[in-house]
Amino acid sequence: MKLIDIAIAGGGPGGLATAAAVIAAFDGNVKVKVFESLQDYKMQGSGVLFNPNGQKALEAIDADLLERFRSHSVQPNSYAVYDRKGNEITRSTFLGQGELHKQYGYGPFILGWHEIRQLIFDNLPPGTVEFNTQVASYDEDADGVTIHFDDGQPSVRAKLLIGADGYFSRIRKQCLDDGPPKFAGLVMWRARIPWQEGMPNNSVSYRDGLVPTRGNNAIYAMLFPLGTLEATSDTTWSWTLCAHVDKVKEAGVEFDAEARTLTSVQGIASSGSALQNVCKVFADFPRAIMDVVEGTDPTTVTQHGLYVRALDDTTPEQGWGRGRVSLLGDAAHATIPNGQGLCLAIEDAVVLGWHLRQHGCTTQALRSYEYEQVPRAKDVIAHGHDNASKEEKETFLYKPSFKPLWKTEDTAAVNGSDSSMKGPPRRQQCITMSLSLQTVGGRARASCMPARKLMSPSHAKGTALHKARLCSKISVHSNSCMRRQLMRSRGNVGMTGKC
Repeated sequence: MKLIDIAIAGGGPGGLATAAAVIAAFDGNVKVKVFESLQDYKMQGSGVLFNPNGQKALEAIDADLLERFRSHSVQPNSYAVYDRKGNEITRSTFLGQGELHKQYGYGPFILGWHEIRQLIFDNLPPGTVEFNTQVASYDEDADGVTIHFDDGQPSVRAKLLIGADGYFSRIRKQCLDDGPPKFAGLVMWRARIPWQEGMPNNSVSYRDGLVPTRGNNAIYAMLFPLGTLEATSDTTWSWTLCAHVDKVKEAGVEFDAEARTLTSVQGIASSGSALQNVCKVFADFPRAIMDVVEGTDPTTVTQHGLYVRALDDTTPEQGWGRGRVSLLGDAAHATIPNGQGLCLAIEDAVVLGWHLRQHGCTTQALRSYEYEQVPRAKDVIAHGHDNASKEEKETFLYKPSFKPLWKTEDTAAVNGSDSSMKGPPRRQQCITMSLSLQTVGGRARASCMPARKLMSPSHAKGTALHKARLCSKISVHSNSCMRRQLMRSRGNVGMTGKC
């Protein structure tokens, strides 16, 4: 039986970035395999908005790779919003983030999803990805994980298993058994197209008002340029149309939200029915957008529902893994496709890589990664969306940074040891932190927490706030007994320490 250190189920951008992060964390001295169900990587997906938090995370994995992303990307100069009659509502710099770009040196850009996956894949050592290999299940014991595949392929033995297998993750189903993600009530169509005469020169959106309509009346259309591997000019564009399922049914189009065959949020085009459906649903939209949609090659149009996983009830102690298994990307925290799904997957990868570097291939590394990323994912999903305020975007997308995995420092052995786990981790990969001096019983008590906590009015009440960079230098004491018990029950069998 083949023996490896880390097995990754799913060869999308998140799984590939995880492989890159693991290799960087151990300076190549690690056996890692990505198991991908596709036979190879063909053109798939639309464009992705790559925000500064994802860029910083990728830079911490491989700075040269980020530069390759940038060299193939497109950064729109302006963004126009029209109503459904074609009247212009507003026009501004892209997402209103020009000042933040100048201040921090990072700005959103658009790159094709296929290009993102291909660039990361090309950066990995040959043989890292095994195609046509679908993970079916696994068996876990005290020493590792035995991974089984469809079609009777030989099983593989690994120290750790990472589920990066998307919306309807098989790994999550076996590991957590908490049901499928929730249908968000929205259906999305997407396609790539070449720029043609009469199309706009910058990104445009068609919707009912300045702020997108939500609920049962949600419906909008977008047209934007995207970066490709072939050229850096704005020659390839993408359109995205989205409507609430009630609007879809009103147009006489059937959609089965329970057909859980989607393996990627980008979808896979297979027939011309998707184009017929979207033209029916958006029949009353301006010709400026519908002429473009109707002229699209039907075999390139994808249609799929949007699914989400609420993290409201997930605590850092609970995490999204158990024992020698953990999750990342859509398998862990599926959200609407506004670019943060990809950015968070890259964040997951660099944070996981950093904790593996600290603790080796151990359950301690997985629990430490989850403890840090659960609240971070909550914050980014809540405050990093397109309609977030400038202050929210600055706090959660621009200010946080990540410790580079390519910098030389002491590294744990691949085997590591679980014996040193004594409660929640006190060192984090994301290094934007704050120090809060709280008055408790007439005495000041120092505690270290991510800057996200400062956004809570209830927490900020009665506190004096001082900036700090690293929480590792600050002593923290809060419910440590309960946290140790919770983390012990999740697979940290070698944990020591008394309450």
